[in-house]
Amino acid sequence: METVVCIPTRRPPPVLTLMSYMPRADRRILVITDSSDLDLLHSHENHYRNFPNIRVVMGATGMGAQSAKCYEWAAKLHSKYFFRLDDDLPEKTFVHKDGHFPSIEEVIREAEKCLVELKVSLAGFVNSSNPFYLGNHEYRRTYGIIHGGANLSIPTYEPEKFIDPALLRCEDIYRTCAHRLWDLNHLGDGRNGRVQHIGIDKRKSTGKQGGNVSTISLTREQILAQRQIIKDRFPNFISILDDKKVRFRP
Repeated sequence: METVVCIPTRRPPPVLTLMSYMPRADRRILVITDSSDLDLLHSHENHYRNFPNIRVVMGATGMGAQSAKCYEWAAKLHSKYFFRLDDDLPEKTFVHKDGHFPSIEEVIREAEKCLVELKVSLAGFVNSSNPFYLGNHEYRRTYGIIHGGANLSIPTYEPEKFIDPALLRCEDIYRTCAHRLWDLNHLGDGRNGRVQHIGIDKRKSTGKQGGNVSTISLTREQILAQRQIIKDRFPNFISILDDKKVRFRP
C-alpha cells in the first residue's frame, strides 16, 4: 500500500504539523504518542475522532524508541514506505528551488521518486532554504545527514536494523548511518538519497524558537555520550569533532 505519514509527539493536540501540512483526505496518518502519558493518547484520540484517515496510537518514550515505533507501525499497516514528520513544523517549512512552498503531497511524491530512482532505503531533503544550495529537479546520493524532521524510508518489523531504541537524542544521525550501512550491504552503494530541489527551513521549527518540549533535556556530557554510541556503532561513517559538530565520512 502507499506511503503512510508517521508523526511522533509528546505535545498536546492539535499537531502543528497537521495544521500546516494536512495530507489529502485518503492518505493514512499515524499520530504516535509518548507512552509515558496515557492522557496524551486520549486527548489526541478525542481531538482527531472525526478524521477517519488519522489514527492515534500508543508509541514509546525517547527519540530512538519512538523512531522504532514508526518503522513497526508502518510495517503493521503493510505500507510500502513511511514518511516521518516532526510534530512542530509551521507553514513554509519546505521551500522549492523555484521559490514556491510545496504542499506535503508534493514533498512526499518527490521523496518517493528520489528513493525509487536512486534505489536507496532512506531519502530526505536539503538542510537549508537558501536557493544557492538547492538544485534543479535533481535527486542525488549523499553521505551527509538526512534531517529527522522530514524523511521517507522503508518500514520493518525489525527496527533495530535502523535505530537503537535506547537512544535518547541524535536519532537522525543514527538512522543516516544505519541506512547507509544497510544499503551498502543490500543495494551496493552506501549512500542515502536527497531531493536536491527542496529544502527544509529549520529556522521555522518551534524547537528553534525555544518551544521544543518533544526533545528530552540532556546535559552536554549525556549528549556527547549519545554521539559516542553512534560513533562506536558506525566508526567508518562519522567523526565527532566536538560537542556541536559531527562529520560524516564517505
